[in-house]
Amino acid sequence: MKNLIVLFTLCIPLGLFAQSSVQKEAVGFISFNEGKVLSLAEKFTDEQYNWRPAEGVRSVQESLLHVAAGNFMFMQVAGFTLPEGLDPWTLEKNVTGKTNVIETVRSSYAFLKDGILKIGNEQLGDVVTFPFPGEYTKLSAIMLGVDHTSEHLGQLIAYARMNGVTPPWSEGGN
Repeated sequence: MKNLIVLFTLCIPLGLFAQSSVQKEAVGFISFNEGKVLSLAEKFTDEQYNWRPAEGVRSVQESLLHVAAGNFMFMQVAGFTLPEGLDPWTLEKNVTGKTNVIETVRSSYAFLKDGILKIGNEQLGDVVTFPFPGEYTKLSAIMLGVDHTSEHLGQLIAYARMNGVTPPWSEGGN
């Protein structure tokens, strides 16, 4: 009996570590991308925010706001209440100006990371409804949040390079 108590006591910390590792890892990846997205957002000039590579393609500003909209939407789908008055579907049309865009993106990342950390392991398999076809869970919402921000970081890097903007982490010849 004594051995079982010792074994149980030793296993509790392992269980606590495993309980939040998916969420913490996801937030780590998102934070990494957030730093890069926001540093690029700062490097673009006000004029470059309206630049788009072709007609019908999102501008720099619209791409940044699309990232923000996704961050908000993924957590809304996971069951979290959006900040009052915020509609992710209209951000691209209703938020303008470099300062406002950056603040919106920053607050969307905070909302995304906070939401992810509030999802318990027992909730990861809960089914959620996305506005596109397929069957998804709260874990899907987390993983899509990671993927979406990575995808659009790549887009923003391409936009930066096309505009002669060197990503801050590449300065120095890379």
